[in-house]
Amino acid sequence: MASLALAIPVLPGKTDAVRKMFETIKSEKWKEYDQSQKRSGLKKERDFLQSTPMGDTLVFYLEADDFNKAFSEFAASKDPFDVWFKQEIKNVSGVDFNEPSSGPLPEQLMSYDSQ
Repeated sequence: MASLALAIPVLPGKTDAVRKMFETIKSEKWKEYDQSQKRSGLKKERDFLQSTPMGDTLVFYLEADDFNKAFSEFAASKDPFDVWFKQEIKNVSGVDFNEPSSGPLPEQLMSYDSQ
């Protein structure tokens, strides 16, 4: 299983919309979120909002067997939850998950596990 961290800058003034989006997932759309994760092959996801001097950033920690497949299938998905989530992310960050990135996945520099 591979792990990946993905950082996406939040557009100025959109931090409250980010919090609302994740609250909506937790309170109203959890079943749809769970189904989306299973469809894309994600085994674990942790989401963070990091404030920095350059602005707020969404940080996703993900685990999956095949990230290229997961991202490609998510980009092509027309499932109502996936469409909603991709639109919400685009609204708060400008990033369009309907268009798979042509660049490489983030480079892991180091890993530590307690013995």
